[in-house]
This record gives sequence, structure tokens and C-alpha cells, in this order.
Amino acid sequence: MDYSKQKLRRSQFILVYGPGSIIEGPNGSRLMPSLEGLGEENCNDAFFTKYEIKDVRMSHMLNKESEDWNYECHFISIPSNDSIDDDEPRVIYSTVMFPSWHICHKRNPSVLYFHNIYDEYCPAYDEEKCVDCDKKNNPNVRFVRACPDGHLDEVYWSYEVHGDDKSCKNSDYFYWISTGSSLENIIIQCPFCGLKTDMQNIYKQKRRCTARIPENEELHGSKVSVTKPERTFECSEKMSVIQKQSSSLRLPYTRTLLKIPTFDESILNIFNNSHLKVYLDTLEEHMDMEYFPKDKFLKGVLKYLDTEDFWKVKDYLENHEISDFYNEYRRVGSRDVSFSNALDEEYKGIRYGEKESANFSRSDFFPYTLNGLDYEFPLKVCAIEKLTTVTAQLSYQRKPHPKKDKISDEIIKSDFISVGYLDEDVDPNKMWYPSFMGVGEGIFITSDENPFNFNLNLDETITKWETCQVDVSYDERPETKNPLFIWWHTLSHAIIKSLSLSCGYSAASLHERVYLDEDSEKGGILIYNTSPGDDSGMGGLVDLVYNKKEFEKVLKNALNSLLVCSNDPLCSSVELEDGGVNGSACHNCLLVSETSCEHQN
Repeated sequence: MDYSKQKLRRSQFILVYGPGSIIEGPNGSRLMPSLEGLGEENCNDAFFTKYEIKDVRMSHMLNKESEDWNYECHFISIPSNDSIDDDEPRVIYSTVMFPSWHICHKRNPSVLYFHNIYDEYCPAYDEEKCVDCDKKNNPNVRFVRACPDGHLDEVYWSYEVHGDDKSCKNSDYFYWISTGSSLENIIIQCPFCGLKTDMQNIYKQKRRCTARIPENEELHGSKVSVTKPERTFECSEKMSVIQKQSSSLRLPYTRTLLKIPTFDESILNIFNNSHLKVYLDTLEEHMDMEYFPKDKFLKGVLKYLDTEDFWKVKDYLENHEISDFYNEYRRVGSRDVSFSNALDEEYKGIRYGEKESANFSRSDFFPYTLNGLDYEFPLKVCAIEKLTTVTAQLSYQRKPHPKKDKISDEIIKSDFISVGYLDEDVDPNKMWYPSFMGVGEGIFITSDENPFNFNLNLDETITKWETCQVDVSYDERPETKNPLFIWWHTLSHAIIKSLSLSCGYSAASLHERVYLDEDSEKGGILIYNTSPGDDSGMGGLVDLVYNKKEFEKVLKNALNSLLVCSNDPLCSSVELEDGGVNGSACHNCLLVSETSCEHQN
């Protein structure tokens, strides 16, 4: 086995990892660098365009959000060995050794040392003590420092041990003495001057931020890459010690859109081209397009399109008029390109739109009933036999500790660090985001009725919810505060957990999307799976809808799970308070995987 390589699914790169993440590889922990980790020979427009994922709705939405910047947003699917079709598997995306401090447990006491890839031995090497010691296989230390503005660095072990005492010049290695499982039982001691500290004390100390972003630093080395640290100290935040595998060290921010029939035509994807749009607008302004020759039009657009897109236009005009082409252009360009509007388009497309297109296929709606304690609520359920999603990772946050306002001491949002790669060698400049296209299946559940028109006895609860100042500032959808949204969102989590318990699907393999119509009178939920390798991607969800008895069992179990909690009366006694979210839902009954819930539970 070649231990210099490790396989990573494309969906993992987007949903979990990506630039700035730390992964555990065969030879220790590695940091994923920016998209420049693809190598100098691949960081160019030709390579990126070869693996581009085109989605007109996603492109226009992000172009609108970044309109103050002079670039177009594009999406690249990180290639795999299979897609490159190499005879021999090779490393496609280089990673960086991080952290650079390692621990050798073959010495007594163990040694914490700085791993220099250019030296054969570690700085603590001793011919008598280091017998059969393989430096490259010693594990990385599991602690790093980070700040809520996204900066990441090593723990400066020498300062933690010596403090301001500069009499000892040792900064290369220390004794790592572990006498128990708690942090206070991990002692770090200098072998020369004897000064020591423990991990509990190190954890308490917040240090000045170095403003280092290691994933953006230049790569060095051949077999094992490292970076030359760039520390500007231009950050007012403090750095905290955090374990490198902590989920709060890197929280990816992704956007997912469905490919719906209304916009599921390949011709639409060419309209994310600034030069082409200028040409089309200028041509329409000065020419009567009703009488403009098709061959002359094709000759004009040729200079702005690559070969593939040119043939799309040529094939389209063989069956349509230029006026039809312009109608499609206006339809795409005149839309409200906000994320909320994109979800409205999906809701209408799934519920009222065509049943089939190249990337989408759904069944008719089947009637089901949600049987509560004293009511029956009618549902409409359809099986989506083919569902295609485009997911892009745009940025990430680090939250080693809450970020607070310096004056008011209130908790504020942590900064986002972009993962995009800006290609300034093309005109217009292109911002490339790592993305993946998933194909799978789903269940869409909606209703023609508003549940609050039934006898649910929710008036008091809704009134309390509306008077509480619930903090949902982390969510970009204002409708998440709507009680009807909460109702559908609660049902979504209950069904996901029911599918997991009743049908054997892992909850982490299922994803959700909650919809409200424009009037906030009706809603719906989509539960789907489009990630390769997960269960329920082979027709299992679709078959449930067709099997009325089994799906009714799923609905029944979902409602039953909300009636009693194993943590009661502890959970039932928690009340919703201003400024918080505790009390809005039971963490034991409704908590699902972070990859499943779009709204951070």
C-alpha cells in the first residue's frame, strides 16, 4: 500500500473538509491547502473549465451577492483518479503537514519535538535512547491554536513552558509526561532548564493572534509538503487552544440548489458569461433581432463561447428562433436571484412544475394523513425518483471560543474565510469554488391546508414564540422564525429520525429542505439523499412512498416520538427564553446530524 495517498470522496471534500480542514492520513494529520494544492500545472483556466459544474441559478445568485467585486463565480468539481483516467493512481491534491510538532512515545518520558522534514532525525535524537525510532511515523500533537476570525497556528510550546524567561534557548523539544487522562496530568517540561507547565494551564491561556492562515501559504517540499509560516499579528482577537479534530475548529458554509425542470436546460448555463451578456445587450439595442440572420448571430457569439457552449447555441437555433433565445436570456436575467427566491422556485417547480426533465423526475402526489391526538391533517406525498443537486462550499468559520463585541461584550458572528480561488489571468476574473453534483432520490411532503387551521391547541405556544426574541441570526432565511416554518421543520426532523429507526437508514445519510410559500400559508419538506456511498440511494426512499402501509408507519412513529422523551421531566421543564434557542425543541427527540439539518438544529 502506498501510504503517501489517501482517497477522499468529492462530497466529503465539500460537506466536511475542504481548504483549511485538518484530516487524519496514513502518515499523520494533514492540512488541506487552498485550491492551489492542485499544483501549479493545474491552477489555470483550462484545467478548471474542464471540470466545471455549470448551474445558472447558483452562478447568478453568487454573482449578485459579489457584485461589488470584479469577477464571475464558477464551480469546479475536484477531479478524482477515475475522472482523470490515469493508468496509475496519483496524488491529485497535495496536503500540508500540520501541526509540525510530533510526539515520540518510544522514549521515556515521551518527547514533544518540532518535525523538520529536511532533517533525518528529530532534535531529541540520541543513539542510545532512540533505538528503532521511525521519525516519520510518530503522531502529530493533537493541539493547535485558533481564533474566531479564522486564523490557525501551532501552539508555541517554548513560550508556554518558558514564558518571558529567555535564559533558556531551547525551543526544539520538550518532555511530554502523561500521568493520567485529565489535562492537568499532562506535563510539558524543558529537558534543559527544568521549567514546566501542564495542558490545563495552557488551555486557560488565550494568546495574541498571529493572524496566520496556513492554507493560503506557499507549499514547500516534495514527498511531504510544509509551508513557511506567515505571521503578521494583525488581528485583535485572541487565540485559544483547541483539539485539531474538534468540530468547532472548522464549520464549512455551503450552498445547495436543486436542478428543477424550469431551469434544467443546458442552453441556460451559457448565460454566466459577462462578455456574452454585453454582446447580447448591445446587439439587441442596435439591431432588429426578428430579421437578424442566424449565421451572422452564431458568428458573433462564437468569439465569446468555448466549443461546447457554441454547439449548444447552434443546436438550439436549429429548432428555435433568435427571439426564443433572447426570451430565455431575459427569463434568467430578470429573476430575483436571492437564495430565498431560489427556494421559492424549487418549491413551485417540485409542486406545480413538470414531472420530468434531464435531471429531475417525480411521481404523482399520493394522499396521506397525519393522525395526531385529536386531529387528522391531510398530506400530499410524492416520490422523487431522480433528484440532482449542486453543492458549493463558499467559506468556513472557526469557533474555538465565542467572539464578543469589545464594548458591549455581546456575542457576535465569527468571520467567514473564503475557500474560493481567484483566477486573475483571465478577463473577466473568475472566482472558483469547490463543488460537487449529487444524484439521488427523495420524498416531497406538502399539503393544501395550513396545519394551524386545525385544532392543534397551539395558540398559546405561538403567542409565546412570537413575543420571545429568539436568536436565529446565524440563519440567512428570515422565514425560519415563522411558526409555520417551525412546524414543518419539526415534522422534517421527526420523519428523518423515524426513517432511521423504522427503516434502517442512517439519519446522517438523509438531508432536508423546508419550504414556505410566498404567503406563508402553506409549506412542505423535502427529505433526500444525493451523496454517493450513503445508504438509501438505491430506490429505498421512493419505494416507501409507493408502499402506503409502510409510509404510514413512518409517519405514525414520527409523531409518537414527539409525545414522550426519555429525558422527561428534565426536557419538558425547559422554557423558551429571550435571546436563546433552548426550549424550542427537545435535543433528545429532534436533534439530527449537522449534515442533515440546513439550519444548525
